[in-house]
Parts: sequence; structure tokens; C-alpha cells
Amino acid sequence: MALFVFVYTGIVVMLHACHSSRSWMAFAVPSALYSLNNNLDMLNNQHMDPATEQVLAQGKILATGIVWWLVFKVPMGIRKWISLIILFAGTVLAGWPASAAAQGDAKVMFIDNVGIFLIIVYINVSACAGVYNEWLYKGIGKDDSVHVCNIRLYSIGVAVNLSAFLLNSPSIEGLRGMTSGYNIYVWALVATYSLMGIILSQVMKFFDNIVKLFISGSSMYVSAVLSWAIFGIVPTTNFLIALTLVSLAMLLFNLERVFPAKGEKAQ
Repeated sequence: MALFVFVYTGIVVMLHACHSSRSWMAFAVPSALYSLNNNLDMLNNQHMDPATEQVLAQGKILATGIVWWLVFKVPMGIRKWISLIILFAGTVLAGWPASAAAQGDAKVMFIDNVGIFLIIVYINVSACAGVYNEWLYKGIGKDDSVHVCNIRLYSIGVAVNLSAFLLNSPSIEGLRGMTSGYNIYVWALVATYSLMGIILSQVMKFFDNIVKLFISGSSMYVSAVLSWAIFGIVPTTNFLIALTLVSLAMLLFNLERVFPAKGEKAQ
């Protein structure tokens, strides 16, 4: 019943928030792309190990930078392109398993031909979805509240994923089992991702995808501190080097703000 009330309320708000069918059609594109990518993320693990996916998926950093540059035609200069490459290297190194070389006869990283195709699709879909979403927030949705844009985006995404779920579990029991196994920690994770979505939508509307890439990279700092404080996990050498590279990339990208005179010369 609560789910029905939530969906019904959302539909009513969406209908009032929507100015035209054009807005719905426009936001349906990134919604479908994000839904596809979420499913690809799960499918990838059937054709490669998680560590390999974590490393290869960082290719979306460079792909997003290229697509963003092609769409918005904002010149970045050699320095900022180099900073993106350094950010890419840092995130790849952070995801690289430190014990891979010492595993010997133990399980090793792998990826099959289907996995190679899937990860290429994943990288490109992720880049296109992010850039297209930014274009919408600054174009069709520029005069709308960011929350109105979110309603359009996420409601369509929910409808797409719910339809896919019902195709696999069309019975009432399947619908009731959607939240089976959820506990307070799972709900806390749902709340965290919801808040993250709201924050990133603000970034899309008032900043850009490049800033989003660096925000994602800088999350390493928080992850390292919390992993140590909560789980007692000590950062590996790879991770510390990656953290240094990410810090260097952020400094290089924002050089004109940190050191105005040097930044102008380094363009």
C-alpha cells in the first residue's frame, strides 16, 4: 500500500511538474541509459572478476572528458587534458589488486570476449548518459528546479527498472519480495545513494561532468579514512600512490585558481 501511495504521489507531482511531452521524452533518454548501465554493471561480473571491472570501468573518465568536450566545445588546454589522464591513472591504480602478482596458482583476474564488449559498451553509455544529462539540466531544465528535473529523470528510470523486474517476476509474490532481506543498513545505503543523486544533480546543473569526475576521484580520501576508522583497513601502497596521483591531478586541473599567475602560463 505504501509503495502504491508513493508511486501515485510521484505521478501526480510529475504531471504538474512537466511542462510538455518534449521534456518527458528528453529525460527518458538518460533514464534509459542509466538503467542500462546499472544492469550492465551487474552483467559485467558474470564475464570478468570485480577487480578487472573496477580497473577497466575507469575508462569512463577519459570517455566522459572527450564526449563532454565534443558536446559543449569548451577548450580545456593541454594542462587539463593531462590532469584527466593522471586522474584516470590514479583511479585505475586504486582499483588494481595489490596481491595480483603474488597469487601464483590461486584465482587470477580474468575477462572473456563478451566481457570486453560489455565493458566498452558500459564506458561509452556512462559517458553519454552523464554528458546528455548535464545538457538537459542546463538546457531544457535550466529554468526548472533541480528537483523537478530529478523527478522526471528518476521516475522514468524507476518505471524502466520496475518493468524489467516484473518481466522476470510477474507474480504478486515477486512484487512483494522486492524488499526481501532489507535491513536498517540496506535502507541507510538507499538513503545515502538518494542523497548522492541529489548532490550530483546540483553538480550537473551548476558545474559540469569534469567537476563530477574529480569529485568521484576525491572520494578516495573519505573512503580511506572511513575504511581505517570503521574496519581497521590500512591503505595499500598502490592506494597511497593513487591518492597522490589524484591529488596531483586536482591540483593541476585547478592550477589557475590555486596559483593564478602560474595557471595562466601553464595553459
